[in-house]
Amino acid sequence: MNRGTGIEWTEATVSPMRGCSRVSEGCRNCYAERWAARWSARGAAFHGFVDAETGKWTGRVEIKPQVFETMLKTTEKRVFVNSMSDTFHESLSDHAIAAVYGVLISKPETIWQVVTKRPARAYEFLRAHDADDCLAATRAVLAKQGGELPERHVRSWPPANVHLLTSVEDRASAADRIPPLLGTRAPVIGLSCEPLLEEVDLSPWIHALKWVIVGGESGSGARPMHPAWARAIRDQCVAAGVPFFFKQWGQFCPAMMQTPDATWLPDQTHGPALMVPWWPRRDDVGRLLDGRIWSEYPKR
Repeated sequence: MNRGTGIEWTEATVSPMRGCSRVSEGCRNCYAERWAARWSARGAAFHGFVDAETGKWTGRVEIKPQVFETMLKTTEKRVFVNSMSDTFHESLSDHAIAAVYGVLISKPETIWQVVTKRPARAYEFLRAHDADDCLAATRAVLAKQGGELPERHVRSWPPANVHLLTSVEDRASAADRIPPLLGTRAPVIGLSCEPLLEEVDLSPWIHALKWVIVGGESGSGARPMHPAWARAIRDQCVAAGVPFFFKQWGQFCPAMMQTPDATWLPDQTHGPALMVPWWPRRDDVGRLLDGRIWSEYPKR
């Protein structure tokens, strides 16, 4: 469990799974892949999960049952699940996913934030299984470690304390991922539009969403986010009454004047924006959108 995380919209992160694979442009500069590559040598935590030569995910994904007990003891109100993987990765069995979900519903006082690039798998899983399936899978895993589940758990299905989001970085991913997300019938569904790589019109789905996060890309090779793209989503959320969270500008922020390192980001609809590279700031300035910090959350 990583407490005091730099991810602004959560209080802690936990990864009961490890490993992943790339699926779209949003994965090009994956921070998790880069971090895991540092620990991919023989004997290290991600050996076999990242190719030591290329630094890319191998597609191998496994659950980490040793993390379950830590999750069951957490006191955080909001926890981001699987920052180093994807809960609904195609390499995982339904039993593995169920075992993780069984932990989530056994901590009803915690809001578990699950972000996936595979909402179609989430749709299939949530339609095919229920709380009893998940609890049975978790008990089976814990029994091998001499552990057990608490008596209290969420009975509703899909569980009310699991906020399910999908990643949307461009128009193609929006059209592909939002419909199956809506079909999951999860009580709280939303979008993580990070890194936002182009303007996305959410109007076909906006009234069904409960939360939208927007952020620019950071790290080596980051691509700038046009201010108009962030404003467009914010305005759609405000008009529809959907909670909006602006996470960060990322590696590039809007420039007030031309400087040697500034660059023009073209946009046919809104015109070019002057962007300047900077080290992403984790203070209020790095989160300002039109002079305001947007930190709205969905109702539980």
